[in-house]
Amino acid sequence: FVLFVWLLFAFAATIFCLARWPLRARWPLQGRRPLQARLDGPCKVDGPSKLLANIYLSACDRGLMEAFQNIDLYTRYLDDGFCHRSCSNHVGIFNWLSNWNESIRWAITCICTLDVPYLDLSVSFINGLLRWELFKEPQNNYEYLPRRSVHPKHVFEALLNSECLRILRRCDNEEKAHKHLTFFRNKMKRRGDCMKVFGRAMDAAKKKHAQAVPAGARPQA
Repeated sequence: FVLFVWLLFAFAATIFCLARWPLRARWPLQGRRPLQARLDGPCKVDGPSKLLANIYLSACDRGLMEAFQNIDLYTRYLDDGFCHRSCSNHVGIFNWLSNWNESIRWAITCICTLDVPYLDLSVSFINGLLRWELFKEPQNNYEYLPRRSVHPKHVFEALLNSECLRILRRCDNEEKAHKHLTFFRNKMKRRGDCMKVFGRAMDAAKKKHAQAVPAGARPQA
């Protein structure tokens, strides 16, 4: 038994060492340059990095709200922030952020003249009101999972249900939601999806969205 445990431990240690070697060597390599290189510190997409970013920048959030008390709306997720204030004074906010910490560089896009992407939203300012809809990446072909894939059946159902619901939640009116749902429907049709199944998923998403957000609470055109 002791010999078995020792062999098992030796095998685990060997696997661990073999796994560390390509990571330290920044493998895979192409000639002398690594295809992937990781700087010191936690990866951006892991849990600790999100926690550290929010803890570190929370002081910046408080300082910004104290320095500019007439900000109507301010929100931030990791390194993406959105602020609603008089467009003529956005330079002051940029200067304050730039001087808060010299190691952090900021870029500001004014919303007065164009749509501004924030996370998965495209936000605009029209007739004194904030408007938003689902943001589409111009370089993305949106080649969704084909129906002939060997994934389990529930994966396709979850894709349709979740994406339809996401579109409804990311659009401030039915006209925009219909435009994005039609785009999604055409893409899924080309990927071999059944339109009856898509219709049921869309109806279920609309019902769930209506229950979560009453019609009276939605922005009016």
